[in-house]
Amino acid sequence: MTQQLNSLGKSALLILSNTIIVLPFMIFIQIAKGTSLLALLPFLLFYTFRMTGVFFIRG
Repeated sequence: MTQQLNSLGKSALLILSNTIIVLPFMIFIQIAKGTSLLALLPFLLFYTFRMTGVFFIRG
């Protein structure tokens, strides 16, 4: 029983963490109504800062 709860908790945490990562991308896509490069700037900045943060934390 404890093993099942532990497995369920890990799965729920994985789903939640992936949703939190994807949610800003979906919001930026909804905000960007154009096809110009300026419309993609928020998405690009968010992704750049996210990857830079991951690099510094793991480094």
